[in-house]
Amino acid sequence: MIFISYASEDEPIASKLYQLLKSKKLNVWMDKKELKPGQEWETQIWRAATSADFFCLLLSPRSVNKRGFIRKEVRFALDKWKEKLPEDIYLIPCRIERAEPPFELKHLQYTDLNTDSDYTSLVDLLTELENKLAQRELPQSADQYVGRSTSWQTSSVDVELEFPEFTSTDLVRLNAAVDQMVSKLKDEAAEFNSDPIGDNVKSSYQSSFSVFASAPNVVSVLFLVSWYGSGAAHPNHGYRAINYNRMKGRTFSLKDAFSNPDEALQIVSQACRHDLLKQWSLRGVLPDENSEQWVGEGAGPNWDNFENCIFHDGLLRIYFDPYSVGPYAWGARIVSIDLPDLQDLLAADFVTG
Repeated sequence: MIFISYASEDEPIASKLYQLLKSKKLNVWMDKKELKPGQEWETQIWRAATSADFFCLLLSPRSVNKRGFIRKEVRFALDKWKEKLPEDIYLIPCRIERAEPPFELKHLQYTDLNTDSDYTSLVDLLTELENKLAQRELPQSADQYVGRSTSWQTSSVDVELEFPEFTSTDLVRLNAAVDQMVSKLKDEAAEFNSDPIGDNVKSSYQSSFSVFASAPNVVSVLFLVSWYGSGAAHPNHGYRAINYNRMKGRTFSLKDAFSNPDEALQIVSQACRHDLLKQWSLRGVLPDENSEQWVGEGAGPNWDNFENCIFHDGLLRIYFDPYSVGPYAWGARIVSIDLPDLQDLLAADFVTG
């Protein structure tokens, strides 16, 4: 989904971009177009921003120095951008009327949005990015699952949980594992309670999911769980993962994937710590003793540190929640390890293609 962030003064420009993206059948979100009467606007905006795959930030002379909610959106987008791999495109600054991008965005390449050709170039880029994303997350067979959801509201919190239901007969036990995960999320949502404040803004708790099935014998389900406490400065989020061995017909942990778990744990931990410190450096911050200790604890040789992982395109991808390997401003982090580098340690029944 494409999220459009803009100042109210630039609504006509945002609306034009919205309509052009809609004409290409893209999933796009703009508050003035999507919010319904009676909805808590702040909760809905955070929900959409959290779910977005791409964040278009319209920068104009009217918005760059503006305080208020748009500044919160910018900070949120920057935090989420920090979670991405260096080659990923997520936050796209769109410059209007030669506005000077604020300091915190100067490291990102912007695109101008003034002429018709500028709009066409941006729409073409987003169309290409959306298509690539859809192909990357497409399972082996598109009819292997259908999307389901459950939702409810109380006086203080809105809950919406999305999850897959697999239709293949050999994935019945995976459905049971998904049901267990959804049950846990329901329990977490029931405990997440924050009273509305001021303008009656409610809290929210939601989950979305992605399915990965690029390895012949492995299906991975990754949940993105997001929550926003009423009045908080920003939303928060974390990951949950399920990995399923089709050959054995059961779920498995990362530890189960290896014939020599003790040796594998040391190698995975070392690879994660090295990559995380490298990511820190790539963001322009030299690791110090505190950051090395934080990474050492969050990615140290303990299988619990690596429970949120998936297998996709010949990679083991491990997800670290915000705060687990660094401060919130550093965001969640992802480490990818080439499976061929682990081939000699993988269990005999673990076929990765």
